[in-house]
Amino acid sequence: MRYKKFIIKGFKGISEDIEFNIAKESIIPIIGKNESGKTTCLEAIFSFDYSNDDENDGKHLKNFENLYSTIETPVAVVAEIYIDDEEKLIGVFQNKLKIYESEFNARFPDTIIDVLSHEVEEENEITNRHFVKAYQLLHGNVIGSKNSVKITRDLRSQKYTIDLLGNLLSKDELNELAIEFVVRLPYILFFDDFRDRIPERVYIVQEEDESRYSKWIKYIEELFIQTNEGYSVYDLPIKSDSIRRSIVKEVEKKLNKILTAEWTKYQFDNSDDIQIKMEYQSLETPYLQFKVVEKILINGSWEERYFDLHDRSKGFYWYFNFMFKLHFNPNKRNRTDIDTIYLLDEPGSYLHSFALNKLAEQLKRLSTNNKVIYCTHFHNLLNPDFIPINSIRIAEKINQGKIALRRLDESQLLRSSKNSPFQPILDALEVKPPVFEYNYDNIILVEGIYDYYSFKMFTSSFFSYFPCVSASSIINQIPYMVFLGKQYLALWDNDDEGRARIQKAKELFGPSEANRFLLLDTISETQVTRLEELFDTNEIANFNTTKMKSKTVSLYKVIIELFFSGNKQELIDHFFPITKNNFAKIEQLLKAQLEKAQILTSSN
Repeated sequence: MRYKKFIIKGFKGISEDIEFNIAKESIIPIIGKNESGKTTCLEAIFSFDYSNDDENDGKHLKNFENLYSTIETPVAVVAEIYIDDEEKLIGVFQNKLKIYESEFNARFPDTIIDVLSHEVEEENEITNRHFVKAYQLLHGNVIGSKNSVKITRDLRSQKYTIDLLGNLLSKDELNELAIEFVVRLPYILFFDDFRDRIPERVYIVQEEDESRYSKWIKYIEELFIQTNEGYSVYDLPIKSDSIRRSIVKEVEKKLNKILTAEWTKYQFDNSDDIQIKMEYQSLETPYLQFKVVEKILINGSWEERYFDLHDRSKGFYWYFNFMFKLHFNPNKRNRTDIDTIYLLDEPGSYLHSFALNKLAEQLKRLSTNNKVIYCTHFHNLLNPDFIPINSIRIAEKINQGKIALRRLDESQLLRSSKNSPFQPILDALEVKPPVFEYNYDNIILVEGIYDYYSFKMFTSSFFSYFPCVSASSIINQIPYMVFLGKQYLALWDNDDEGRARIQKAKELFGPSEANRFLLLDTISETQVTRLEELFDTNEIANFNTTKMKSKTVSLYKVIIELFFSGNKQELIDHFFPITKNNFAKIEQLLKAQLEKAQILTSSN
């Protein structure tokens, strides 16, 4: 029994029915500008399964009304279900059929019945006779055919109906029966990149109303069970110290085996020398703590150094959270993880380009036996080596703010001069810009898309900022600048990667072009070394709290929110005066440096 299709009706700003046919497409990326409805689609699908109602504080079931319409329209999610096994259908009706058979046999002891072919007589008024008819009707329609069962969840009443059985059962009976279907279907899991990070301490508390309770304890319990079905994290406090240490060590080994099998592919720094340490702390309320243990070479010998998870790179921290939730999610109805629905909101936001490509590959592998739907701004997660281009959906606001979702082949693939949601597709297809027609001048080559977004928003139009994909890729663009005779500067962050790449560029292009190569701190009066330092932290926090209503501060999320906002200039003037001034100073210094470079180049 599995999902074939979801149809979303009237959820939030969705104005026309949106369909996800996951039977035909096992992986579906959604792209589009901010506030275009990408996350809305994920939340709608997530809301179909009642077992998710309390997940994420029930956020997906709040404020789902369509505020763009004054007419009350249905707000519902329809799921088409494919039943490929007669035993599973019997399981749905089993309790009802047993009661009917028992009562029938008591009345007619000399009659043996087969409920599938049995003719139900209304005048006998035997309990559950309508459920027998429902079973027979469904069996005849779906078993041995490609027909599906449609189950609808009305999000106002949070009740289910089954289209085919509407004339046989009451509303309450339909809801009761639909729940029997839903509990046998694969789970629908939601991954939000910007929330729900594992806490530094996970207290061993089972009661959800306890103040120190964290739902991460359920993931840890699943890790214990996968290590050994006889283990439970909740039993640790009552074990002797020696047995407890042995269990924790064995579970730790299981965790590291799974994590290290993947993370070397993501090329995190020194990942070959990293292990996760799980520590049990016996206090009034015992807790578990995860540490990163890194082996480093000191005076010729290897030493271990311990770090908190959040002390590692944000990419590594994201990876740990994602892999933990992926492999040890207790909300899988099938241990072998088949046909589970994975909904991912902006996955891999903190990963570098290479790691994002590896994530695209992993999502493709995940979709082999499951279904994956995700939102993204990154062209790396549309890599055509792994992601079928015709599976991409474009979310957009149409008339009066209504949300629509288009297939790529239903949309015009036109290059837009401003904030096009189609640009990630062009990048993913490796469609190169027509460099010989590149008419811009006063070009600043920057390391990545966030640098581009930031300078584009906070500076004037004097410069044309050219986003590269990494510190190393800036070097690849310099020959075009030289060949086309462009007035340009190349700007790197003053970190290890930036310093290495600027040195390489100087070696490749010589002292004359080197006048155009800069580290960020060399043009900053305050010795700013990275782009992030140009942002005022108080302004970021204020915008994050008052405008985005988020508990977790993410600079990159703020940058994306601003850049794709229709009123970004108004927002910048109101929320970011200090940041705007910081960028203005950098812009003036860049102008001076470009003028200096022009003079030096012409004199050579």
